[in-house]
Amino acid sequence: MSSAHRNGDIIHVVCIADANYGPYAGITLASVLGANSPGDVHVHLFSDGIDDRDVKRVAAMVRRTNAQFSLYDIKGKLEEIRTLPKRINHYTRASYGRLFFPEFLSPDITRAMYLDSDIICVSSLRELWAIGEGIQLLGAARDPWIDNDHEHKRALGMPEDHPYFNAGMLLINIEAWRCRNIGDRILEFVARPKVTKHADQDVINSALWKEITEVPQRWNLLITSPRSNEIPERLADAANIHFCGGFKPWHFGYRLMGGAGAEAFRRAKAASPWQWMFPDFQVNRVRRKLRQAIRI
Repeated sequence: MSSAHRNGDIIHVVCIADANYGPYAGITLASVLGANSPGDVHVHLFSDGIDDRDVKRVAAMVRRTNAQFSLYDIKGKLEEIRTLPKRINHYTRASYGRLFFPEFLSPDITRAMYLDSDIICVSSLRELWAIGEGIQLLGAARDPWIDNDHEHKRALGMPEDHPYFNAGMLLINIEAWRCRNIGDRILEFVARPKVTKHADQDVINSALWKEITEVPQRWNLLITSPRSNEIPERLADAANIHFCGGFKPWHFGYRLMGGAGAEAFRRAKAASPWQWMFPDFQVNRVRRKLRQAIRI
């Protein structure tokens, strides 16, 4: 029996997706299971209309590795919140699920780790999970690109010298979240008209900036372009690789560009039930992203 089972210290990993991102959430979870002792992990998959076939594949993959699995349907919850936009830039409605998932989890779960569906885990999450013991409410890594947008931070009601955090990886003190009615506070912010470029990530920063604990960027290494010059040397220390740009490693052409982190994605995909899934051949998207990458 693993130490996690003896101590009750299961790592609760949350992933949220819609029908388009169901396979990629599965690949993210495959990477988590591959980088950690599977018996120490409880996977919580939140669905905003994920295809049933993909749900069954995730469930079978998780159980096959002796991890635990729970499924939650949040489509109804998101539909009842009329103030949620359907899309902001490349963000979809499902991304707002991370604002509300704590209320779905069992009362005996006091801490959880959220991962975006475009993250690949390449190292054990045990150290990050231990950091969560000291998190008062929310832990996140700084977003080095948006952090420099002082005008945007001021528009969100944040001090321009305060860090802006990326929401792709979140350590959440679920017990504190519930006790302090953070869900209600979030709903109030969602309902207010404001300048929003980055969907629910802006909501998190705007509503909770005073209560976020910064964690090292190795736990959420952001890759915005396959040609990012500073990324390769930082990949060696990364634990979670976050392909947060619009040009993803599952798009045709990403690896041809030298694709920072592409090999990590390929390994996770090969270990998943989606190993034979073809690259995304959206030609117009690929052309646009290639042009953007070349200019960086």
